[in-house]
Amino acid sequence: MFVIHMGSGCVIYTLVACWVGWIDLSAGLWQGIGMIAAQLAAAFLIWFFFLLHYRREAKEMNERIQEMKKGKD
Repeated sequence: MFVIHMGSGCVIYTLVACWVGWIDLSAGLWQGIGMIAAQLAAAFLIWFFFLLHYRREAKEMNERIQEMKKGKD
């Protein structure tokens, strides 16, 4: 699921960045590849940290639910 989200988001971001002049297309192939790699790395890191955050939150919620279930018995 995240591949679809990241893929479409990064493609749209790159196209808009080229259109408004944030990425200089005349700079060369390697600079373009470097920019795309940096963009993908940043997007992946952001996604990864949110993944860790929400996993920890879900674990805490599940533990709390189990505690509530034990209290009812």
